[in-house]
Amino acid sequence: MMKLTKNMLLILLTLICSQVFSDILPIDNFVWTDQAKLDLYLNQRINPTDPPATPVRAVAEFEPAQAVLIRYPLGIPTSFVALLSQESPVICIVADSWDQNQAQSAFDAAGVNNDNLSYIVADTDSYWTRDFTSWFVVNGNNQMSVLDFEYNRPRPYDNLFPQAFAQEYDYPYYAMNIEQTGGNFMTDGYGIAAASHIAYTENGNNENLVNTTMEQYMGITNYMVIQDPNNTYIDHIDCWGKFLDVDKVLIREVPSSHAQYDEIEDVANYFATTNCSWGYPYQVIRVYTPNNQPYTNSLILNDRVFVPQTGSSWDDEALEVYENAMPGYRIFGVTNNTYYPWESTDALHCRTHEIPDREMLSIQHYPRFGNVDEELVSIEATILALSGQDIYADSTLVYYRVSGNQDWLSTNLQAGDNNLWTAEIGPFETNQVIQYYLHSADQAGKSEDYPFIGAADPFEFVYVAESNQLHPPLIEFDPVLSVQTNQLPLELTCTVTDPEDNISSVTLWYYVEDDSTSVLFNNIDEDTYSLDWNINDNEVNDSISYRIEAQDTDNLTSTTPLYSLNIIVSNDNHEVGQAYGFTSIYPNPFNDSLSIKFRSKSHNQSVKIYNLKGQLVKELSSSAKAGSNANVKWDGQDLNGKRVSSGVYYMVLESENLRDVRKVLLLK
Repeated sequence: MMKLTKNMLLILLTLICSQVFSDILPIDNFVWTDQAKLDLYLNQRINPTDPPATPVRAVAEFEPAQAVLIRYPLGIPTSFVALLSQESPVICIVADSWDQNQAQSAFDAAGVNNDNLSYIVADTDSYWTRDFTSWFVVNGNNQMSVLDFEYNRPRPYDNLFPQAFAQEYDYPYYAMNIEQTGGNFMTDGYGIAAASHIAYTENGNNENLVNTTMEQYMGITNYMVIQDPNNTYIDHIDCWGKFLDVDKVLIREVPSSHAQYDEIEDVANYFATTNCSWGYPYQVIRVYTPNNQPYTNSLILNDRVFVPQTGSSWDDEALEVYENAMPGYRIFGVTNNTYYPWESTDALHCRTHEIPDREMLSIQHYPRFGNVDEELVSIEATILALSGQDIYADSTLVYYRVSGNQDWLSTNLQAGDNNLWTAEIGPFETNQVIQYYLHSADQAGKSEDYPFIGAADPFEFVYVAESNQLHPPLIEFDPVLSVQTNQLPLELTCTVTDPEDNISSVTLWYYVEDDSTSVLFNNIDEDTYSLDWNINDNEVNDSISYRIEAQDTDNLTSTTPLYSLNIIVSNDNHEVGQAYGFTSIYPNPFNDSLSIKFRSKSHNQSVKIYNLKGQLVKELSSSAKAGSNANVKWDGQDLNGKRVSSGVYYMVLESENLRDVRKVLLLK
């Protein structure tokens, strides 16, 4: 056995310390032990590119994956690599042929399936592939693409790896000029993403720059940046939360005696009162982590979910939480070895990265939910084969049944324009609970259900005949998005109607940072409600958002979207600046007519409306003078006067030094 000399021990200790502290210290305080790496870090950072062609869409972790990426030397047990390789291709990063030989010997001993094992040769600094590997987007040409960013750690080889990956596997490559990290990002695949506050602080607190960049490069139109509730050095969202589906979010839970109990509960409440992309509040699932167990730091890989195990008495309960939240998925517990144990800030998710299927059969659908009164219920989905191959029409179906029945009925979805497929199901009897899911297949051999797990966790709605249906209140409100301090208190007025004339309360809810306050409206004239909103002086410089909630005596409730209020401090000696761009787009979602208000620097300004393929659908012109308020309406018709299909559309307002883009959802 080779004897370690004193100098060798010192070198080994230096390398270990540099690796450990590089994950703790900011760049300014980092002590470089390798001048060559310092030069590389300073001189070979990523070069930003133009953004992808629009529309661009960020891909979620729970979408179809073709492989999983790891790095050798490992931070995961070889037995876990063997488990992954049973059904999924594994790509292992190695520095050279010597590392590859060492890795292969270890994998052979562990029983790794070599048919599902491949290598990519590239220099890296760490095994945290989640953090330094690129994100993935589908660009406007329907190509799966690599989306790079400046990695927020002083690890130059890790930072350059996405370029090597894109080149090795011939992906379109795009790079953003902002600092990010993979452990602090989750997306639903529909334009919502979430991260902790370092998404802003590590970019000079320039929220507008970050939000605009995320929208341009990733199609993220709702970036939920949240103060990290854990209060740890790393501030990664995967240490406390995880999207399990478009409408499901897993949040850690701690006992009330825990130092961060209030902060974690505030985050759980935030998601529980926030609408997901499908138009209703998130289902918040809790997993108990009394000793900061990293149960949210898991990996979703197609229909398998891998959850870190720590030897805690709560391990089994964590697995049960996943099983209940994700019916139809197979849940695996994974214990690491004592040399690289799972940490509360660093576990299984951090050390792996799924690679989306670049030829995926993508199904996007806004599900029917709640009470539906259509005699024949319309179902629509955007189905896109990234392989470019044709979709089998006879295999593109909606399966449905009355809840409790064993047998599924099916009907074909019919192809329309812009990859939109439609069908009608029914008729049903009133008060029946209907379950359904979608299926499609293409000539590239892809076969997918939606939701991803299909019949095990279908969509649901209740059919209620129009004559028997109780209607929630209807709120008509022209939102106020900015106000000067000399105009306070702010008078808010809305119209609230109810077919049964049973309005019990109309409430303003407003939120300042983590605090929420409710104020009741006064009924001043039949269906008209008003209040004077007294905004406190200490709230003027805070970020304020608000919504209106109406409830009737049948306990049916309606709410407006959540609006942001910009408070402009008045100054009698200076002209208060005008805000330009969209000031109101309402209602959103809409199914009849959309009212669009804006203020432009140009005369005779127009609003252009595009579909998800970037095609111009409609142009709405206004004769308003420059600097004045303009108001146009869209009736959901295209340039030819034809009613467009349900789905997402983009409102674009452009004039000198201004480009404002908003997303709206048309529902029929």
